[in-house]
Amino acid sequence: MIVIYYTNFQNVSWDDIKIYVNCLNKANIKYITSLRNERDRNASLLGKLLLLKYLKEKGMIKDNHLPLLSYTGEGKPYFKDIDNINFSISHSNCLVGCAFCDKNIGFDLEKMEFIDIHEFVEVFTEAELNYIKVSNNPILRFYNLWTQKEALLKLIGLGFFFPPQHVDVMEKNLKYGDKCIRKQSKILNQEYSSSICYCGNYKDISWINVSIKELLSSIR
Repeated sequence: MIVIYYTNFQNVSWDDIKIYVNCLNKANIKYITSLRNERDRNASLLGKLLLLKYLKEKGMIKDNHLPLLSYTGEGKPYFKDIDNINFSISHSNCLVGCAFCDKNIGFDLEKMEFIDIHEFVEVFTEAELNYIKVSNNPILRFYNLWTQKEALLKLIGLGFFFPPQHVDVMEKNLKYGDKCIRKQSKILNQEYSSSICYCGNYKDISWINVSIKELLSSIR
């Protein structure tokens, strides 16, 4: 099963949630509180709280303290001491989400805003660019491919350390090495494009909108 939690924090201030940094370890607290932009602080903290909520619900932890996160050389987070849990966090503007799976997963979301597609020609393959240009809604198609591409790069643990134009997401089922990778995309809150990439044949995929009230109540 794959679960994606997401929450909108448009009407949330740092003062409303800052007390919840106490649910994190010292390294996470130091990083989050060092962020100068309030929206970035909120997104970073709330992403961790979504992760904490899921771990508690699945009985993987019993208290309100997020276990220590480890990171790969490319910056992909994971839990060294918790098995059968893979996750991927993403945020854009005032929406943050976290995807969960027992196998590797990549997740990305982006707020759909007007952009000049010609500024991104080095990100897409020729086939992807043509697919965008012939669309009646090129902005929608741009963000659909962008989030799929970033989700795939997160899945394989490279992020944009790997040249994105070398990754083609036009196929229904993707391949990386000997791995068959599937994908699913969804519009969230009418203005955010999101995508997951995953290995395995999962038929049960749930996208769950978690209110700020519900999220914070689950941690008290």
